Formats: sequence, C-alpha cells, structure tokens
Amino acid sequence: MKNSLLICLIVLVASGLSAQCGNDQTPPVLVPAFNSVATLSGPKCTVVIKPEQLLQSVSDNCSPTAALTLRVRRAGTGSGFPLLPSGAQLTFTPTDGPGPHFVEVWARDTMGNAGFIFTSFTIENPGGCSFNLLPDTLRANVGVASGLEDMQWIVDGTLSPDPGAYLISDSYIALFSDIFSGFGPSDHITITPAKDVDPLNGVSTFDLVLTTQAILGWKPFNNPYKYIAADADRNGRVTVGDLLDFRKLILGIYTELPDNPAWRFVPEDYIFPKPDQPFFEPIPESVTFGPGRSTPLPNFIPIKVGDVNSTAILNSFSDPVVDDRSLAKLEIPDMLLKPGQTLRVPVYLADFANLVGLQCAFRVDPARAAISGVLPGALPGFSDANFFQPEPGLLTLSWSSLELEQADTREPLFFLEINALQAGSLREFLNLNSGRLQAEAYDLEDHIAKLELQYRSLPAPGLTTIQDAYPNPATGQFFVPVQLAEPGVVAVALFGPDGRRVSFWEQSFAAGIHQLEVPCAGLASGLYSYRVFAGTAVAQGKVVLR
Repeated sequence: MKNSLLICLIVLVASGLSAQCGNDQTPPVLVPAFNSVATLSGPKCTVVIKPEQLLQSVSDNCSPTAALTLRVRRAGTGSGFPLLPSGAQLTFTPTDGPGPHFVEVWARDTMGNAGFIFTSFTIENPGGCSFNLLPDTLRANVGVASGLEDMQWIVDGTLSPDPGAYLISDSYIALFSDIFSGFGPSDHITITPAKDVDPLNGVSTFDLVLTTQAILGWKPFNNPYKYIAADADRNGRVTVGDLLDFRKLILGIYTELPDNPAWRFVPEDYIFPKPDQPFFEPIPESVTFGPGRSTPLPNFIPIKVGDVNSTAILNSFSDPVVDDRSLAKLEIPDMLLKPGQTLRVPVYLADFANLVGLQCAFRVDPARAAISGVLPGALPGFSDANFFQPEPGLLTLSWSSLELEQADTREPLFFLEINALQAGSLREFLNLNSGRLQAEAYDLEDHIAKLELQYRSLPAPGLTTIQDAYPNPATGQFFVPVQLAEPGVVAVALFGPDGRRVSFWEQSFAAGIHQLEVPCAGLASGLYSYRVFAGTAVAQGKVVLR
C-alpha cells in the first residue's frame, strides 16, 4: 500500500513539473563569483574570459545546467541575449589595464528564457609580460578568399612610418616589426584600405528589387554588410533615396555616387552590437595600430557599394560567370519607317508572370533614327526617372516599383517614340545593347530572366491588315496600326459603355503602314468598343479609357 502511494506521489510531482515546464517562462538563476582575478600570459600577453569563470553557480527550474547556453560581454555594449558565438568569451590585453572590468554574464534555457547578472573582475600581470610583434610580419588582406585587385592603402598617424617598414601590394599590406622604430608608447599609425573604380560593377536593377524588399520588411537582409552596400548616400540609413541614387548610377545619369566610393571596408574582427541594425554605432573602416596594440592587424571585409547579391567581379582571375538565367522575349511589332515620320512603338514581354523589375538598353544608329521619348504603359509608377540617354542613339531603362507592384505583361510595358531619318524597317534600326546593362527581367520569386528582342513580322506586302489598339488602358488617345495595300479611306467608330456611338471619323491614306490616332479626351472612364473599316477589311475590339 505504501509503495502504491509513493508511486502515485512521484507521478503527480512529475506531471506537475511537466506541465510547468511546458509553459516555462522562468529565466535561469545566476550567482556571481566574487573577487574574480584573471592573469595575463602567453606569447601575446592575453587572457581569455569565459562566462563560467565568473559564476559561482547557475541553475534553471526546468533545463539541466549542461543544457544552458552561456554568454559574456562588456557591460553596456549591447542589449538582449548575445546571439553571436563570439559572445562565448572575451579577450583582454595589457592595454585594457588592471580594471576592475565590468561585464554582463548571460544564461539562456532550452525554452529561450534568458537572465543575466552584472559582475566584475580584475587583471593581474605578475610576470610583467608585454606584447611583442610575433611573427615579425603582420599582414592584412582584403577579402582573403576573394583576391580583390587594385587596392590602395593609406598609412598615416602621429608619426610617419619609414616606407621601408611596410610593404604594399594590390591586395594586402604587410607591417614589419621595425615600423614602430622611434614610436613612443602613445604613438600610432592608422591603416585604411580604399578602392574607388568601376562603381557599376555588380550593381543592377535586381539589387534595387532586393533592397526594396528589405525596406518594406518583406525580406530583410540576412547580414549587416548588405545594409552597408545598400546605403548609397552613406547617411547610415537605407531608404527610397538610396534606390533613386542607385537607379541614376544604373541609367548613367551618375558616373559615380556623389557621397560614396565604389567600395567600403570593415575590419574582419569588428563585431556589430546589433547585426540587424548595423548603423547602431559608427562603423570602423580603418585600424589604428601601435606599440600598445596587442592583437594582430586584422583582415578587411570588402563591400561593393550597391551590390547586395554579391555579383561584383573581384579580379581578372575570377572564374567566368555561369549564365543560368532563363530566357524571356521582349516583343516589338516590326514597322516600316519613312524619313520624317515619328512612330510610337509598343514593347511587350512575352510569357513572363509576376514582373517586378527589368532593365535594358536600346541602341539605334543616330544617322538613321532617334529615340525621342518613352511613354508609360503597364509598368506601375513608370516615369521619366526610369530612362536616360547617356549618348546619342543609346537609351538606358531601369524599372522596379517602389512598392513592388507587379506589371500586367498582357499589355505593352511601355512605348518607344522613334523618329525616322531614313527609310527602312524598324528591325534594321533598333536593337538591344548589352554594353552597359544586362537586359534582364525579375519576378516576385527573385528569378532572373535574360531578355532577347524579338520582332513581330510585318504584314505581307499587298495585304490590308488592322492590328489591335494600344495602349490599352488608354488616356487621351489610343492608336490602331493599319497597313493599306493601296490608297484608300479608313474609318473609325467608337462606342461607349452603353453601346451608343460617341465618335466617328474617316480619313484618306496612301498605301503603306499607318498608326491611326483615335482621340478620346473628355470621354468618361470606362470600357469602350471600336470598329475600324479599311477597304474591305473590318476589325473591332475593346479599349479601357482612364
């Protein structure tokens, strides 16, 4: 009987603990060790402090002690449980002094509850050890695995070091031990890497799409260096203003960013207090080094400004980029041009869903034609800020919605205005140019498609044909392409949403291709139908007026 009662009690207690731990919100309890002392030692005269050294005990109501995660950091240098593994220990040197040194010691249980205490310790140096430059050469690389070329290194400080005391190459700097000859204990030198060439390297409209996702909170960047890359104006924030600056660089309005070099560099040993808020404190971009510094010169992490998806070419030895992009086609109807004629050319994107961004460049022979403008179509928010002509005959175009709105690719994306100086077909005059921009389109799932230009064939000579109206939806007017086999009269009737005819006009044309302009200014918004008569050919369709 007694055994049965004992078993019941054990089961009840275990059940209660299980229920308690299933909803555990109690943090671990830490008890500090008192009068903690650490001793400097070793060839670099350092001491490593781990959190368990500063605790008398640590326990939790549910998690076993061995399952607790311990972290330590200097007091006041962060908030919340230190997530980075580097918080598992701290390193102190003679330059830190004897102390006392105040730190936070944290513990987190398996349910994610975290607690901490403030404590302190002192440093002793009974052997009088001091840091010596070991080995004789301290070398700092930029991008150890990347081999970034064409580096500049700026060396300055309280005393100018002898140029023979350091060695500079295009990817690293080596400091020799006698660089400190003549330096006093408070003297120092500062090492600053720099590179400011080819600012467009690695920068595309896809970077704008990714940055927009981060700004909107859809897909925040997963490391602090991407935020630094996205900060075009170097003001410590990533905003729409940065998107506008990068777009000007892509289009060729800017040849370089006004407030930022092409590359920035962060010492590899720098730990961001808040990795998701990298601008929380000023970011170091150089290293100050002197007789009192007790850690080797660190490597630097290179950051290509504007390149948030790491596509920049680092050096002449880089492996060729594997082009694994899918293929999409920009479609343009071929047209016959006559000297002095101006055509509005619709540009379509075939078989591409969820379009959120694109870039391309068009080239025409300036002796034969000119691109006089770009008119909006189905791209949300498209304006004059989305295209530019950096030189005669070249038009650059970059579009992505600031709210990541998708474009309806069933309609023309935009319209090119072409002024003909010579006679010929449009395919002879206009093509894509890949010299400055890769012709690309991007969808909502971050897929990249390579764009190729495809012309819709001209109607066969000798036939009268009527094509669909554009733009659709339309504002103010729309156009209907018509090819006449012989001179004749073309008539257009427009019918309102109630089926009543609201306008009718007719005009005589010579044989050839014509863009009929149908005025609709002053008409109410809604769905209209139209009917076109050209010789024996009749066509009808619908158009939305805004």
